[in-house]
Amino acid sequence: MGQLKVIGKKPNQQAIAMLETLLAQAKRGELHGIAYASIKSEGYVSTGWSGEFNSSDVFRCLGAIESLKARFIHERELATTWSQR
Repeated sequence: MGQLKVIGKKPNQQAIAMLETLLAQAKRGELHGIAYASIKSEGYVSTGWSGEFNSSDVFRCLGAIESLKARFIHERELATTWSQR
């Protein structure tokens, strides 16, 4: 019998769950704006935002983006440290 080959990419269940949660919040009217960064399966990076942002929302969103950046860097450093042990 021949070998099976996987065609295409496997869906990322964590990303799907997060997007479904955000979609449900938006449908309930709890989410009125979003900023995002994503990595496509081909390695391309995508960024954007959508929704209604008033002037105070813009600065709160920028603060959240900086917080996310710090969290992302910190968790990557922890993962690297633990993998080197």
